Amino acid sequence: MKTRHSLLVLFCCLLFAPLSFAQSGPEAHSNDGQSNFDRAFYDIYMHVASTDVNVALRAADSLYRVSTTDIQQVRALMLIGEMHRRVANRDSSIYYAERAIRIANNAKLYEWQARIYGALSTQLREMGLLNKGAHYLALGLKAIEHIDNEHVVWQYKGLSLQESGHYALEKQDFSGALADFQQAEVFLKKLSESPSTLFMLAQNHERLGLCYLELGRLDSSRIHYERALELEPSPGTAESPVKGLIYTGLGLLDIKDNQDSNAYAYLQKALHIAETTEFPSLKIDVYEALAAYYRKAGDLEAYTKYNDLFLATQNQYNQRNKGYVDEVFTGVEANFAKVSASNRLLLVFSACCLVVCGLGFLFFLRRQRKQRRRFKEIIANLRNSRVYTTSVDPVENIDLVVDDGGEEPVADHPKEVVSESTRIELMDKLTQFEASHGFIEKGISIAVLAGKLNTNTKYLSHVINQYKGKDFNTYINELRINYIISKMESDARYLNYKISYLAEESGFSSHSQFATVFRGIAGMSPSTFIAYLRKEEKDVDERSLVS
Repeated sequence: MKTRHSLLVLFCCLLFAPLSFAQSGPEAHSNDGQSNFDRAFYDIYMHVASTDVNVALRAADSLYRVSTTDIQQVRALMLIGEMHRRVANRDSSIYYAERAIRIANNAKLYEWQARIYGALSTQLREMGLLNKGAHYLALGLKAIEHIDNEHVVWQYKGLSLQESGHYALEKQDFSGALADFQQAEVFLKKLSESPSTLFMLAQNHERLGLCYLELGRLDSSRIHYERALELEPSPGTAESPVKGLIYTGLGLLDIKDNQDSNAYAYLQKALHIAETTEFPSLKIDVYEALAAYYRKAGDLEAYTKYNDLFLATQNQYNQRNKGYVDEVFTGVEANFAKVSASNRLLLVFSACCLVVCGLGFLFFLRRQRKQRRRFKEIIANLRNSRVYTTSVDPVENIDLVVDDGGEEPVADHPKEVVSESTRIELMDKLTQFEASHGFIEKGISIAVLAGKLNTNTKYLSHVINQYKGKDFNTYINELRINYIISKMESDARYLNYKISYLAEESGFSSHSQFATVFRGIAGMSPSTFIAYLRKEEKDVDERSLVS
């Protein structure tokens, strides 16, 4: 059960930072813009993220870009970080939290300083950096001293006690954890009723249920798990990871209580939520619980299946975090020293170039401006199309599609080649192919794709030429390049990956092939494009600090 205890802490960070939909300060309902922001935030956090974290991540990024106040920027950044955290991108999650804390510190947003420090404390504790985590929790408690609003103070104290309970869980001190969660409930019950308050209370009852379960007090455990299920505020059919944990706890409780049929029903519900939300830690919990269930039932085949899934998912989760601690905290000073030295050399070299190669430098600047314009055009097109896309019937644009020679349209008589029903079916299948990122499969060819779509190469070639306006190779290459550009633009980690990795990720067979195709489509090399993205990220941070 050690794994379960270490992974149950995943939601404390979530509660510390982004969830405060109902602001207690003067900004709460001061204008329609803030109300719209709150509604969008709540929808992304409670609804979209419960069904597709990747869509939620893109929506959160869009929300950040339309944020107009410091608080909105901080909340949107923490929402982005939470979405990364749900899919175990811990480095990206911490990166966005650090961006948010810079804004909160600069604007003296003490409430948000406390929330973000609490979130960082949780993440660092999960990574085993207990001293560092305790340091951030202390900073949060210091920030809360500047806040007069009792509601905010009660909330933070409740969450801080929950965090203390998780430290006790790390040590498997279930009695100590139980006392902390009981004290936390006292503060949380003082809060006015809202979705976020219900969520925090549900989470606290889930933890109390866990503590009683581990202490063998099954009746008390069931009372708290069932209370958590009553309070968990997911509306309609939306299922949150917290509800998945509650079902998992109830399943384990029924296994211990020899109510196997009930245990199976609860664990199936938990499995559905785990695989729908794609929350890695919840998957680990559920797979482990199902393995325990089938082991007790004597079903060796099912036990082996879920035990293997448990071990594989846990190993994948651990591998994604491997080495991050050393990279972020041990090597930070060395990296800063290297960057500073590189910047000094760059300044000297630039000065020499200005003196010796003035004309060449002017030419370089013109080229840079041209590339910059191209970069902005690519990013603008990407952002306009990636969040909420609308399907448009390609038939409306037939007259605009021409072949490479610039002569007549490729298909003057499309019905003679492909029937209307076949065209519609193939266009739908191509849309599904694009949405599933099938184009990054290595070795994809028109023959292979035709086989996958259950058609022939003649029909497929015609539809791609006529309705996509390009040949097959261009079609696949543009999808791949747009895919990897989207990855780099939405996830800062990709800016640090090697070009060979980006080539592999997007389906190209070699570094050189990727670089050639990228230059042909984007008008610049991958490394130049990455440099522009880094500069834009830096500019966004600087504007946030001075706004």
